[in-house]
Amino acid sequence: MNRVLLVSQPYWPDLQSTSHLLDELLGAMEEAPLDLSVVCGYPVLLAGDEDRPIPATDRRGKVRVFRCGLRLDYKRSLPLRALYMAAFVLSATWRILREGRGALVCAVTNPPFSPVWIHALSRLAGFRYQIVCHDVFPDGLVALGKLRDDRLSARLWRRANRSALRGAEAVVVLGRDMRDLLRDRYGVAEERLRLVPHWSVADGGGRFEPERTDL
Repeated sequence: MNRVLLVSQPYWPDLQSTSHLLDELLGAMEEAPLDLSVVCGYPVLLAGDEDRPIPATDRRGKVRVFRCGLRLDYKRSLPLRALYMAAFVLSATWRILREGRGALVCAVTNPPFSPVWIHALSRLAGFRYQIVCHDVFPDGLVALGKLRDDRLSARLWRRANRSALRGAEAVVVLGRDMRDLLRDRYGVAEERLRLVPHWSVADGGGRFEPERTDL
């Protein structure tokens, strides 16, 4: 059975949109002959649910869930956010190296440096990987005026991204503009780019069920 390891800081029962999208997607894949696992962080829950048990190792249907890092409300301050992210990356690195061998690793861009991180780990563990680009960094920070395009940090980040994205088996993008950016600025080959727009759950419940089309 083929093994797929998804890496995403937010995942069920986190309330972020990325968490809902990935939960719906993996739910739709449960009948496929795949061994599905997720490496994620601990969620931030709504008021009143703070004491809800959140185990480090869990199952969501067929999907094995490995939660890494610290459980804290990291949105309260920048130092807490930095602590949460550092703990997540350190803990998740060990888990990815352990679970990634022999698997296809798929990572979303949360945290934003995931392409570079996963590329480096693939060199150590020898796994194949794909990147799902919800955002493109540092380009997003430059566009928002948070980072100058000519800064050394931006240039180094972009260079590292170029190597990481070119090394991926496939790069999933959300739209045509992102596809063109990765092709033209980062040199990702056209045949490795996959355009998969986001979806929504129309009835407000249940898991995503992709429409079947007979060609």
